[in-house]
Amino acid sequence: MTDQVVDSVGGPADGRQVPSPAQPAPVGWRAPRPARVLLGWMPPEQGEFLLANHAAARPAEALRTRVREARDAVAARPAGLDQTDAVSVLPAELADHAAQVGMTAAGASMRAEGWDIAMVDLDQIVAFQPSVFTDTTADRVAGLDPGDLRSIAGLTLPINDTAPVAVQYDALNRAYTITSPNPNLRVIGNFDDRPADGLPGLGFRVAVAASFIQVARFQGRLVLRDGYHRSYGLLSRGITRVPVYVRDFDTTENLAPAGMLPQGSWLGDRPPLLRDYHDGRVADSILLAAQHRMIVIHAIETLVMN
Repeated sequence: MTDQVVDSVGGPADGRQVPSPAQPAPVGWRAPRPARVLLGWMPPEQGEFLLANHAAARPAEALRTRVREARDAVAARPAGLDQTDAVSVLPAELADHAAQVGMTAAGASMRAEGWDIAMVDLDQIVAFQPSVFTDTTADRVAGLDPGDLRSIAGLTLPINDTAPVAVQYDALNRAYTITSPNPNLRVIGNFDDRPADGLPGLGFRVAVAASFIQVARFQGRLVLRDGYHRSYGLLSRGITRVPVYVRDFDTTENLAPAGMLPQGSWLGDRPPLLRDYHDGRVADSILLAAQHRMIVIHAIETLVMN
């Protein structure tokens, strides 16, 4: 998921080794980036692991103490969550923007899947993603006017969402490598081009799929499905009520990808909210290795038996 699925945290919980700042990163990883992690809701050993990768010089006991304090802060919260007023009707001034989004291919697909556009108070929405990167969020919301809903809608529900894509060709191995920092880079189709000389041109079409902020309603609870980094940036600017896509889910299938917080934490009595990434009592700053999306198209010649 944009902005979301790429953001899964590695470590003991999902079996992947997160490179430390002092170690070279494996292929597919980028240099560690500043991030915020929800210590209070993740397994203690995973929280200690992530903190250790951020500051290896800290004693193990100090790491255990920090994680325990975060978990204790969660346990001290009142039980229950009231999201009664979290979703409201889209104001008339955004009707035109919503219509334009609906006419895009991505918007039409969202509508076919049962998504509707509404206003949501991000301050009341549950988070299941363990971490968010913080180094680029300020830039993404820097030009927003908190009082301009159209400007905000351009970020949460973009009509023309573009992202950088790099293409390299390896002549020796006859392979194209396409990369993007956006996790929504996808193969979206293929082509069979027959030019005038009769020699076919065969290949694939790639694109970065449009990304919308999405809020899912599951078991009566509103959780953020996609758009974590934009939501973090918006809340850092004090912008809470924004237009997003909203939809009901009956199961967790296609809702929360692998690597998220334990289901019992975000469906429990004291779930993490989006605003908790900013709360130093339950969250902490770390360095986290990031992955980028890569597509490799390789021409292979082989002999086969008739």
